[in-house]
Amino acid sequence: MAAENDKFDQASVTGDALVVMTNQEKKRLKMLELEKNPGLTNQQRKQLEMRQLVDDPPEKRITNQERKRLEIEAGISQQKGRGRDGSNQIRYPSTWTHQGISQIQEQVDDTSDDQELGKGITNQERKRLEDEAAGTQIRYTSATGFSNERKSYRSQCKAPASYKDDGCAKEPRTRVVRRIRPPKDSPLDLFGNPVGSQYDLAQDGSMYPFRVLIGKFYAGEGFTLKSFIQHVGQTLDQKGFDWYITEKEDDFLEKLNSGDYIVAWIISYRSPPALIEHFSTAILNYHNSGNGLFLFGENDIASMDKTNIALQAIFGSEYLLEGNTPGNGTLKPSPDAFVSGHFLQDHLIMAGIESLYEGITICYPKTQHSELQVLATSTNGHSCILCRGIGDRKGRVVVDVGFTKLFGQYWNTAGTGRYVINVSCWLTGVNFID
Repeated sequence: MAAENDKFDQASVTGDALVVMTNQEKKRLKMLELEKNPGLTNQQRKQLEMRQLVDDPPEKRITNQERKRLEIEAGISQQKGRGRDGSNQIRYPSTWTHQGISQIQEQVDDTSDDQELGKGITNQERKRLEDEAAGTQIRYTSATGFSNERKSYRSQCKAPASYKDDGCAKEPRTRVVRRIRPPKDSPLDLFGNPVGSQYDLAQDGSMYPFRVLIGKFYAGEGFTLKSFIQHVGQTLDQKGFDWYITEKEDDFLEKLNSGDYIVAWIISYRSPPALIEHFSTAILNYHNSGNGLFLFGENDIASMDKTNIALQAIFGSEYLLEGNTPGNGTLKPSPDAFVSGHFLQDHLIMAGIESLYEGITICYPKTQHSELQVLATSTNGHSCILCRGIGDRKGRVVVDVGFTKLFGQYWNTAGTGRYVINVSCWLTGVNFID
């Protein structure tokens, strides 16, 4: 009892000590005070209590709304309690007051940086820091060209160790990737194509660390950046590509000239470059440096469109895309690519494809070119997929006459995803073997 009395005496001397006490603690101390004067009558005790209220009035209590505001400003620790649904929810003590919160705020301010890093961090923030420590690259947003929404390659698939440090980013021809041919009894999708990404030209993760630059210069009909990321982007991530997408011509040319990207896409429709000569020179230099180009056209494409300017820079002023033919058909494999409604079955780009969607309304090349091989002929008898794969030091080129297949509503058509990813893999120049 003596120890308790000493404790009470110490609390009585320090006026601030009672500020943060709970009602239960105050009642206990009051009982100790009364025990020290057992001879007092009830009336005397009541008078003593009233005198204490006058000499030491209770602090001003605050509303729940005000307390919550102060707690948020203070950043104080939450206390665990039992929730109504039986879960370990979080609640705050109802006895906290202005002065009590101020004292807790001082304690929080004195907390070391190490404790703040270890405990005062959300799961989302912790995951972001872990990803950055592992080398995750943040990509696209409409403002900067990068995105936190896109998960990194490391979180989606694992590349074999032989693919990580083989120095192939600048010399892709030094890499050898083994492809898997689908067995005869493999399951098929609704269009008759083998099910499973293992039957694509490249295995998941095998395209790391190749970088792809995508110039998206068309934004109509719901073809947004978000739609691209959710459909085409996820497939590129799955194969291990490190890709960058932009809708700005100057940003595209800056990245194109940087030497960091081994494959570039141009998705364009009636969008002439700001400076034709500058754009044409950049495309030609990129091609002559051994990099791959995936050039998309569309029906009624303009002669001065970016895709046509790129084609003329590489293959001459007479070569361009034009016209408008109804498509919406499905192409089938054939040893002869010039047969209407068929594609060349033995080309690597068509690996794992038995049925291929041609697009809705498509264009076609005005003339043929000796360096371009026809890979597919549309259901209307026009060349619809062409490629340049000559074994020189220049880059590979693929021409596609209908980019509507990249739209979200058409992405799941016959063979589309596999075809687009096969083209991107083939354009790197990697050696694919059985």
